[in-house]
Amino acid sequence: MGDRAFCAYADLISIKNLNSDAVFRKHQARKTTMPKGKIIGSCDKLVTWYKPKKCPQGLSKDEFHALPLTITVREIYYYIVVPGFRTEQVH
Repeated sequence: MGDRAFCAYADLISIKNLNSDAVFRKHQARKTTMPKGKIIGSCDKLVTWYKPKKCPQGLSKDEFHALPLTITVREIYYYIVVPGFRTEQVH
């Protein structure tokens, strides 16, 4: 379990390579892809994330080139309902 800082493409690949699972909120800069993907529940889908076009800081060029072009992740969302306030959707 982690926070939004661990929602980087390279981090997801590293976690997958360890045969592990992770749960964290999606980084606010990542656009939501909820309209696309394979529906697996009322508030979740399997979606494809694509390798970034630019090499992020912290990765060497060789490490970046070794990353796969895509990864399939499960995205979920839920709603926070507080009477008297706007309903908030959380990804």
